[in-house]
Amino acid sequence: SDVKVDPGFTVGGRIGYWFESLPFLGLGIEGFYFSLPVPAQTVDSSANISGSIRGRPFSTTASGQVRLPSIDLPAAGFSPQLMLRWPLFTSNEMPKGRLQPYVGFGPAWAVSIDRDELALVLGGLVRGGIAFNLFRHLALFAEYRYSWFPNFELTDSHGLHFQTDVNTHNVVGGISIRF
Repeated sequence: SDVKVDPGFTVGGRIGYWFESLPFLGLGIEGFYFSLPVPAQTVDSSANISGSIRGRPFSTTASGQVRLPSIDLPAAGFSPQLMLRWPLFTSNEMPKGRLQPYVGFGPAWAVSIDRDELALVLGGLVRGGIAFNLFRHLALFAEYRYSWFPNFELTDSHGLHFQTDVNTHNVVGGISIRF
């Protein structure tokens, strides 16, 4: 418990569609990769062991401290999104607005990228940001994203089980190409 994680990185892409009849409403889908670097550390641990001896079941729980090696937990994810925006500073040149504050939210799935086993975990993703249109089809954007994946689980080939809640906080910026 209480495993410390160093700052990692996230990279991805999003495709979206804004409805012409409701210019404040859109749909999108996003794919992303994130990395959670866990530094070497000593943590409290509990182990639940169960099995059978001569056909009779048994189980036991042990606790103590465990020394974790430095590891990197990579995962890929995707999220369909409902998006809302507020077109500001509209003009004939920029009918959707030069400045567009926006929010997006939806379910998210993370797929662990572990050599021994793949795990698919349901969570969620929420974003809020602002886009500034340089030209009609080109914008700069900055946003804050929060994603969560409860009960993220991995089991290695030796039967060791790792379970945690993954919560990410990202500040993202980039270029948006608009059609």
